[in-house]
Amino acid sequence: RCFSKDELLDTVMLYWLTDTFFTSARYYAESVRNPWRPAHEGMPVVSAPTAYAEFPGEIIKVPRAWAQRYCQLQRWTSMPAGGHFAPMEQPELLVEDVRAFFRGLR
Repeated sequence: RCFSKDELLDTVMLYWLTDTFFTSARYYAESVRNPWRPAHEGMPVVSAPTAYAEFPGEIIKVPRAWAQRYCQLQRWTSMPAGGHFAPMEQPELLVEDVRAFFRGLR
């Protein structure tokens, strides 16, 4: 409901005509077969400052405790709307959150 028919058709055609659907879907298949596990304990896996935007309609939910444990989590935003395709669904919310995150790193 949040996308126009033209937007849906554009997205489907992008994957279909470039024959890249299976490449994009591979991530999901691999994550089911081989769930991610940290290679080591005791220090963050992601050492760069990290932000996470939690969209209510996202398919995979990342627990905040997990993000804090494995990342240098600097910002966690619970968004009021959006889902798996957040950049297309709620671009203004996402852009403002990215700007706010980097504003704090200046």
